[in-house]
Amino acid sequence: MTSTSVAQQQRRVVSIDVGHRNFAIAIADCAPVGDCAPVGDCAPVGMTVDFLYCEVSDVTGKRTKRHTIKDVVDEIMEYAIPLLDNFAPLHAVVVEQQVVRSACNYAVANALVGLFRGRFGVPVTFMPPKRKFRVCDEFTDLTDREQDAVQDNLKKRAIVELDTLIGMQCASIDMGCVVSLFRSSDFRKKDDLADAVLQLLTFVEWRVSSVDYK
Repeated sequence: MTSTSVAQQQRRVVSIDVGHRNFAIAIADCAPVGDCAPVGDCAPVGMTVDFLYCEVSDVTGKRTKRHTIKDVVDEIMEYAIPLLDNFAPLHAVVVEQQVVRSACNYAVANALVGLFRGRFGVPVTFMPPKRKFRVCDEFTDLTDREQDAVQDNLKKRAIVELDTLIGMQCASIDMGCVVSLFRSSDFRKKDDLADAVLQLLTFVEWRVSSVDYK
């Protein structure tokens, strides 16, 4: 595969973990890897993921009784539009699926659909919260005891899994901005960052490939 054909297949992907507080976003360029010989059970062809930007932002601050859902949506749109404009063109968007009973987050998620379709011309894929852990089968090294401890705690599991991935230092993923933010964040922000990153990797079907062993 030539460098030109790889460039043509590159996609800029946005992953969002919705929240009126701790709104997490990760943006990455993703492209196929070619000319890789198989190593053991690893895939001969994989995906490179170059994280360009990540942030966990307290967009709206503490809500008050006068702070309506419309106010939250408006503030998040005001935050997101100039940020996303800087990374256009965009090719794909994945957002954590929200439930109707979480009225504020549900409204924000649906507002994002309108934003991405109307302004950037790209569809939005909603991903159930647990599905992002599918990518973890590629790299997790948790013991049985650790698996049991985090299995029912999605927040803790997301942090543990991202920490494991960072420690692997995979050549196919450039995680510079992710590592910096992860190391400097508190527990809550680590969780939201991990959600956005793991969700993106699952969405693009990243997997450990032979390039990670060169």
